Amino acid sequence: MPPEPAWHIAVLEDDPAQTDLLRLWLGEAGLPCHTYAHGADFIRSLAHHRFDLLLLDWELPDMSGPDVMHHLASILHHRPAAGRDTTPNTQAGRDARNLEPAASLAVIFTTARDSEEDMAAMLRGGADDYLVKPLKRLELLARIEAVMRRRHGGNRTPATRFSLGEFTIDRAHRTLLRHGAAVTLTRRDFELAAFVLGHPGELLSRTLILERVWGHSAALNTRTLDTHVSRLRSKLELSGNSPWRLNAIYQQGYRLEPVAAASAPVEERRPGRSHKPG
Repeated sequence: MPPEPAWHIAVLEDDPAQTDLLRLWLGEAGLPCHTYAHGADFIRSLAHHRFDLLLLDWELPDMSGPDVMHHLASILHHRPAAGRDTTPNTQAGRDARNLEPAASLAVIFTTARDSEEDMAAMLRGGADDYLVKPLKRLELLARIEAVMRRRHGGNRTPATRFSLGEFTIDRAHRTLLRHGAAVTLTRRDFELAAFVLGHPGELLSRTLILERVWGHSAALNTRTLDTHVSRLRSKLELSGNSPWRLNAIYQQGYRLEPVAAASAPVEERRPGRSHKPG
């Protein structure tokens, strides 16, 4: 089975530079994140994504952080009683049912406001914690860990060993087995293989792969990534001669798919389900 990420994080921040920095820090810590610049986009996304934690900017283009908190509180207020679902079977009702997981969402405000009154308002409004900008990487990660420990006991950690079909990946010992036999990989190729095999069926943008595998933003020439992917295809036989194929998705990135599902020409396929950094 693919590895279970530690926590799924949403970042609601309209400053592109701040968003890129948060995406980088979280990626380096092994924490997947989805980023949003508008509150309405984030609220809509809750019908399709389940998040454990929201990093929430106070000021957004279309609504304030407290407005977002009000929406989340409204979702919680309209949850059906345990064992009974009285939500009407209409589109609005179905949307309300889909939004129910948002009720357990932890929230950390990120803000330039540092007055005692503002901090108290954030906490009274339902936030679990807050961070005053400019953000600091170690403090951010420590606050996230503390909040999630309070919420979930801190017992969710990334899997160090997982399997996908004929592949078995052991992160702790940096080994990859195929049909039980060890595959010799460089350190970088192992990290790339572990990331790709850990996200089957998901569209992985080049930017995200560079951040998660190389540990920095997409300043690296993407041809370097393509070279590593080509080598990985050959080493793991991911070109269609095995149950899995690593497809290049036009102008997007890569997606690992079962051969039976990968019927379109490799370079002609268009993006579908996405796993992007933002």
